[in-house]
Formats: sequence, structure tokens, C-alpha cells
Amino acid sequence: MGRGVGRIEKEFILTSVCEKQIPIKLHSKKREVKGLINEYDPQTLSVKITEGDHSIFEINDPVRVFFSYFGHVMTFETKVSAVGEEELLLATPSGIYKNLERKYERVPAPSDASVVFTLKGTRVVLNFPRSEEYNPAEVPQFSEEFQTSSIAALLREFKTKAREMATEEKITIFRDTKPSTMEEEITAKTGKILYIPSTEGSFPEDDVIPDIRIITREHLEKELAERGIPEDKTEEEISRIIESKKRRAIFSEIYCPVLYHEYAVGIVYLARTFGRAESFDEEELLWVKQFAQVLAYSLHLHGYFKGEQPQIVEYNARIIDISASGLLFAHSSEELAESIGLYTDLDLTLNLGIREIPIKARVVRKFKEVDMGYYGVLFLDINPDDFTFLFEFIYGRAFTDEDEKLWEGGAPPPPMEIT
Repeated sequence: MGRGVGRIEKEFILTSVCEKQIPIKLHSKKREVKGLINEYDPQTLSVKITEGDHSIFEINDPVRVFFSYFGHVMTFETKVSAVGEEELLLATPSGIYKNLERKYERVPAPSDASVVFTLKGTRVVLNFPRSEEYNPAEVPQFSEEFQTSSIAALLREFKTKAREMATEEKITIFRDTKPSTMEEEITAKTGKILYIPSTEGSFPEDDVIPDIRIITREHLEKELAERGIPEDKTEEEISRIIESKKRRAIFSEIYCPVLYHEYAVGIVYLARTFGRAESFDEEELLWVKQFAQVLAYSLHLHGYFKGEQPQIVEYNARIIDISASGLLFAHSSEELAESIGLYTDLDLTLNLGIREIPIKARVVRKFKEVDMGYYGVLFLDINPDDFTFLFEFIYGRAFTDEDEKLWEGGAPPPPMEIT
């Protein structure tokens, strides 16, 4: 969608668009009309139609408006309040968005569109703690860097490397045991790495290490609240945790989950004592994470999870909105919410009534409201003919070279950062 502007800036922009007669484009019902805002007040926008047939609009129809404001394409969503002979009355929008970041405009889902999907591959049912993260347990790209000929060879390699890096090392697999400490429980639950750079400091404030998801102070505070620690005692409890580690001479610490599908099947633990008072660095964190991924795959490869019950699970979901490059769907299943994490790959079948389109997609957004889970997916692979049909079905017009070059609303592509 882009970045929202503040209330004062919104009012200034709408006033300028009105006074300077900046052209706007109105999108609804697979149609586009153009106009000018003649009047603006806190409740309504009066729009004079300059091009297109506005008789298609009805009261309460949702409308997406685009306009170029001094070189920046902006947008807002609103509804039709009234339809006149040469004008439309629109409800004044609650927000305006700039710096648009979507390739194609997202529109409400057509009434005859639905989606059916399965999780990529199979879903497994195991007696291990469930995690909020998901690892499909596919062959890691870096697996050749590790000894995977046997579990024993891989563990020997771990011990050799870990003893170079740390003063304490341990691998715990939750087959006959469960997470027994707060650190193990939060690591298994979140699927993230618990990393303490130094007990002279505290837990990290931000998750800023590239390619590594770590447990931040905010995650820890949430966990403590769920354990019944009052908010005014949180700081005291965190200090107590750090002090207990210092009493054991721990200087820096890593708890890394071993993830297999939606389960935490184990923990890889490394620590440095004050005798080697150095923080684990990003390269060492990445190695531990990669080892945990290889360990999960090796356990699978060598039959450790023979008790698993593979299931192909199919879901029918309600589409909230859709574009030519992705969609947002909703589903109330708690089981689905536990199974899908960010970057989970899905095999979709998009049913448009007169055509079914198979699409490979990836979850890039996930949130919950009340008892409903919402999932934003990005299309990864779609047949070119299916894409052309989908574009025309959604927007009511043919795909053009201009659509290829520009982003939603005619915005230029966002700048590419190359590092």
C-alpha cells in the first residue's frame, strides 16, 4: 500500500489537490474514470467527472483514488456518498498513502473468485513442541559444507567446531524430554534464536541481524507477562535472569531452535564464560543457525521422524482482496495458523468461476483479528497465459507495456538498493 501521511498533511494535500485542480483517477468495478475535486470538507469530496462513464457508480460503492502530487503518486480508499449528473460525492478518506510499493493495484475480490490451497508438500504430525516459525526441512543450500553422511559424523563436526567457538556446548533433542527452562521454552515457542551478546548488558532491543531472527527484549517481556510477571516487575525479572547467568560465569549465550516443519524438535546451545569474555558475532550466529537447519534435515533423512503421520491438507479460503501479483485471504482455522509462518510456500488453485489457475505462492504477511487469521501471499510462479487472463479479469482491461514498466497507480518502481 505505501506509507500513510499524518492528519495535518492529509488535510493539506486534499486542499492543494482541490485548489490546484490536480487530476484524479477513480477505480471501481473494473473501470476507471477521471475527475477534479471541486469542493472538500471534513465529511465529503465533490468530484467533477471529466472523462469516463460515472453512471456505473452506486451509493456505498468502494472507490480507490490515485493522483500525482508534485511527482509522487498517492492513493486513498473511500466510498460513494451520492451520484449526480456530472459529479460524484465521496466520503472524505481517513488516510492517504504515498511511496506506493505494490507492483499492481489491490482490489476487492470479485464475488465469483475463491482460492483452494495445500501447504507445499505434506504436513506432519509429531509429538514435539509447536513453534511459531516453519521450516519445510528441504535440502539446505549450504548442506555440502557439513558432514551429512551420518548423524554421528555431523555431531562430531559440531563438537569440533563448537569447542573452537565456545566454552560450553550442548544439543538437546525433545524426543524423550520437553523444554525445561524459560530460555528453552521461549526459543522453541517463537522459533527464533535467543542471543545474549553479553551479560554485562542485556537482551537485544532490535532484531537487526540480516538473515537471522532473534528474540528481542520485547519478545521476552511478552513471554514474562504470559508467565504472570507484572509489568512493573519485568525489569527486575530480566535483571534477575542476567545476574543468574553471571553467577554461573556466563558471558555470552546462544539458544538456537532445531525446526522441522511447524515443530521445535531440539535446541543447540553455546556459551562463553568470562574466561573468554567475547560476544558471539554474526558469522558465528549464522553458522549455528545453518547447523541447526542441516541437523533437522539430517534427522529427517536418516529416519529419525519415522513416527510422523504425513497428511495432505487442503483448505478453502475467503479472498479479501487481490491483485495481479498476490492476494489476501482469511481463514479461521487455528491449525492453519500454527502451520503457516512467514515465507511458507503454498500451492494455490485460484477459482475465477470460468477458469481455474494454479499458482505457486509465498506467505509474506500474516496477522490475526479476533478469531480470524489473515494471510498475504505473493505469486511466485504463474503461467503467462493465466497471468494475462487474471489481469483482464481483475482490472477489466488488457495488460500493456505501461503496466510492465510502472507500479500501482502509475507510480515509478521503488529505488533498488544494491549492497
